[in-house]
Amino acid sequence: MYNLDFPERNKWLRFGPLEVYLRKSQIPFDIGPNLQIANVSVAEKSQRKGHFKRFLSEAEIYAKEANYKAVYVENIINPVLEAFLIKQGYVQYHKPGLSDYPPCMFKRL
Repeated sequence: MYNLDFPERNKWLRFGPLEVYLRKSQIPFDIGPNLQIANVSVAEKSQRKGHFKRFLSEAEIYAKEANYKAVYVENIINPVLEAFLIKQGYVQYHKPGLSDYPPCMFKRL
């Protein structure tokens, strides 16, 4: 459903009401090559309808098949998203020396 196989390292993608900025990255180095979800936006009228949940599930499948070691979600400012990610098996990643920044989370594949 979501085409995540693109040649660029970074790319904005739009899937209906969902917009996602993805990075194919090696940073942070301690979790290995990872697919980063750097920004997510869902049109207000479409929020809480499962768009991001479906996207995340497919992103994890794609990342595993593409030999990434993790999916990494950057700078989470929404506590509802943080709670959702915890339920999906994500754990917090603390950026060394950057405790003032919003938390990031990742899931090893």
